[in-house]
Amino acid sequence: MVVVKQLMDSFIEKIFPTIKVKVLLAFFVLIFTPLVILTTITYNIVSTSYEEQIVHAADQSFDQAHQFITYKLDALIRSSDIVYLNNEIQAILARDMAVIEGDMIQQYKDSLYLDNLLYSIKTSEDVFRIKLYVSDYLFYAGENENYGGLYEFMLTDKYDILSESTDKVVWFKPENVLDAGYENEVSVVTVLRKVNNVEKISEFNGIIEIQMLEARLEEIITKADITSRGVVLIRNSRDELISTSDTNKLKEIGLGALDISFLDSDAISHTWFQQEISDELYSVRVESIDDTDWELIAIVPYSEILEQGRQIRLIMMVLLLLLGVIAYTIAYLLTENVTGRIRHLSDTMVDVQGGNMDAYAYSNQSDEIGQLYASFNYMLKRINHLVEQQYEDGKNIKSAELKALQAQINPHFLYNTLDLINWKAMEQGDKDIAQIARALAKFYKLSLNKGRDMVSLEDELSHVEQYVKIQNMRFDNRIQYECLVDKGVQGYQVPKIILQPIVENAIVHGILKKRQQDGCITIEGHVEKGDLILTISDDGLGIEPDILHTILLDTATRESHGYGIKNIHDRLKLHYGNEYGLAYQSELGKGTTVTVKLPAVAIL
Repeated sequence: MVVVKQLMDSFIEKIFPTIKVKVLLAFFVLIFTPLVILTTITYNIVSTSYEEQIVHAADQSFDQAHQFITYKLDALIRSSDIVYLNNEIQAILARDMAVIEGDMIQQYKDSLYLDNLLYSIKTSEDVFRIKLYVSDYLFYAGENENYGGLYEFMLTDKYDILSESTDKVVWFKPENVLDAGYENEVSVVTVLRKVNNVEKISEFNGIIEIQMLEARLEEIITKADITSRGVVLIRNSRDELISTSDTNKLKEIGLGALDISFLDSDAISHTWFQQEISDELYSVRVESIDDTDWELIAIVPYSEILEQGRQIRLIMMVLLLLLGVIAYTIAYLLTENVTGRIRHLSDTMVDVQGGNMDAYAYSNQSDEIGQLYASFNYMLKRINHLVEQQYEDGKNIKSAELKALQAQINPHFLYNTLDLINWKAMEQGDKDIAQIARALAKFYKLSLNKGRDMVSLEDELSHVEQYVKIQNMRFDNRIQYECLVDKGVQGYQVPKIILQPIVENAIVHGILKKRQQDGCITIEGHVEKGDLILTISDDGLGIEPDILHTILLDTATRESHGYGIKNIHDRLKLHYGNEYGLAYQSELGKGTTVTVKLPAVAIL
């Protein structure tokens, strides 16, 4: 694979030796090759995309129509509930015919109550007419459009269908009736419901008939039809046409009012499917309407969807070819500008490779190549700066190494001298001088640690103990020292001389600042979640709040608790990471607590 790539690169370099030719070739391949491919696949992609858009839009319109129709039909059912669930109506319809037939006053009162109730229901915009079928013995049965004779109605086909149904309500296909003015006929959809006897649920005392204008359904489903040749319709379980968005379109498809049984009930779904009707392919969706035996059906000719896709494909092809020519022309004009600046930058880089570190490249343009110029100049400046910095760092490192050597020589010399003083004091019998010399000698011996940077916590605590012992000799045992670190914890390793400067601060700036000039220093330690936590507490004067927050900052001075504390904090962070170091807590007049956090690493 590598060999093939090398051969290909060599071939391209020979055929296209300049970057200008390579760029023009790249533009040709990247512009015209996709055009050829897009010409082949655009039809399928655009057709599919447009079909998805049409289906999505049709879905939204269909679902909205389904919701509106369900809402309006539910409004009629709720209107029937008002009658069905009314206790007064139940009582009126359940009256004993032998008694009520001769009581015209009671019948009149009942008719007034029913008139008011039915009129209030009729004021709903969805209710065109409401009718209550009652016993034919009542004088108001059949007297106006609000009532009808129950016995007479039981002789109709509607009653036969209602009797056979077990549903709560029964819906009927549209029929023409006279409007309120008895001048014109209008098409209405009817829903019937029995008013059952509350005491004998198997019997009924009346029938509610509510009618809605079929035009309201037609208005909804017409808005759901979003294509020029598509159609939306409603049919019932008896394959009767309830309403359609366009009767002429239905005939053009090849379906008449009696030919809508082309779909089985199993076809009801929430998605579109393909259906062949009269030798033509259609996209169809069927959805049942709640609390009815109706189905909402949308039929969209598949050829209409594809036709739009073909038109879009042609437009896209023309636009892509036009844009390709324009883009290639512009690319040809820009190539000279781009390659010229790249050549200049390349020449400048060669100059820098030759050792000219001041060969900066400048461009008055802010595009990507201009940014490349700026990045190159910035990189060259950084290189020059780093060279100077490396030179300065080298000098500083040498100086630091020399100072470190001097610092190590001085404690060695001092340690040997203290050992000599100890022996001389013993010869002279001066035990105090000998004790001071031994403590100071052990202090510096632990400080040296044979040149190693890491010590055991046990040695570090011993180092602190010697320091406190020396200070007590100086200040007449005014300092109490208490170490509460378990032996098991003392086996972990720590950087040397991280506790003594903290204890020194506690004595000098805490205990000795008190009026009594005496106090106690306590060191505790434990391991928590893989970290070694050490706390150094004193009951000294404490630290003022405005000084406390500056102790670990670079602005800290020797007067505000010294450079040593900041040095320890920085050493721990450099060695272990930013999550480790020192933390101060102090209350003025009560004392200070310093927490040292570092990884718990056992000595091997």
